[in-house]
Formats: sequence, structure tokens, C-alpha cells
Amino acid sequence: MFNQTSSAVRSSPDQESGCVATNAFFSLLPDRRIRLSLAKKTLSPATRHAYFKNGIFEVSEPFDLPASLLKSLGLDFYRIQPGHYAVFEDARYLIIDF
Repeated sequence: MFNQTSSAVRSSPDQESGCVATNAFFSLLPDRRIRLSLAKKTLSPATRHAYFKNGIFEVSEPFDLPASLLKSLGLDFYRIQPGHYAVFEDARYLIIDF
């Protein structure tokens, strides 16, 4: 495989934004892209359908990773650009590479 630095994140539901709670792991890939691995068992079928249907995850506006996550990944700055990102799946995770 490859060496990766990873950081676990546990989010809480955000009533205002409509975000759901999940377990997620961010890792830095050898080509300097960010991998987001979401624990499937923490995602409801409705959430999976709403955000990951047809194997695509849409980012509608630029998103700068927070400083605490950047530090754990050994980065100074990382911006996820708007776009449509392929969603891959293994036995335990939905995986998105940015």
C-alpha cells in the first residue's frame, strides 16, 4: 500500500446546516491529495442517497481544511475545490479523494 498520515474526526449533527454526524478519517496520499474515508455504519441510507448517490460527491464551494486537521496531516494549507468527486466503496468506508 502506501504510508499515510491520518487524522480521525468525529462530527456532531449541525441542525443549522443540516450536516449529519459521522466518523471520518482524513489522510494525505503520496501524490499530496487528501483522502476522506467515511465509516459507512455511521451513515443512514437517507444520508448516503442524499450526498453520495450515483457514486458522486459534490463540493459546491471551496473549502479550506481547518488548522487542527492541517497540523495533524503535516500541511500548511489545503483547499478542496468545487467539483464532482468520485466515491469509492470498500467493506467499511465510503472513500473520496480530493
